[in-house]
Amino acid sequence: MTTPSQNDRLEIWRYTYARLSLIDAMQGCEKLRGDRALTADWKKTVVSHIVVSYARPFTKSQFTTNRREMPLHDDCVPPEKKEIHDTLLEMRNRAVGHKDATAFSDTALNRVLVRAHGSFVDLHTVFPGDIEEQVLLGTIELCKVLISHCESAISPFIRANLGGANRPAEGLYLLSTEEAPASWLKKTE
Repeated sequence: MTTPSQNDRLEIWRYTYARLSLIDAMQGCEKLRGDRALTADWKKTVVSHIVVSYARPFTKSQFTTNRREMPLHDDCVPPEKKEIHDTLLEMRNRAVGHKDATAFSDTALNRVLVRAHGSFVDLHTVFPGDIEEQVLLGTIELCKVLISHCESAISPFIRANLGGANRPAEGLYLLSTEEAPASWLKKTE
């Protein structure tokens, strides 16, 4: 079996990573849609999961020690879904992955809540605890488009490097992204 170039292996990594992150975001949306009776704490957890998972492919990743780039770029987002895309990235950048006191000035997000009860005072910040139905549906549709994009982009690499005579024996393998690995596929089972 021929070892594919490091660039080919990194492309396999890029699109696999992006695809699985988008699947995670889509499943989070489906969970919120399917179980609207989740407690407020669980909704916040699922919202964080959706936002972080969706944004992950659109933020820089370390491909090699000297190569840092985004797995996906905005140009793969259909124009009609750009608003949802931008909203999810803004939520990641200003409310979930980071907190900005100046973010979302027209909402209560990131504001400090002061709760006085008895002799105690609790301080909290307002966090996105739910996503509107239309945004959930739009996010699911957008994830499907982007998952398809990833699958189309990775197909040539899979056919060339893991198909036909290059198909590995049955088992589970780890793909190496190192420059010159002893073996580009390491069997784990």
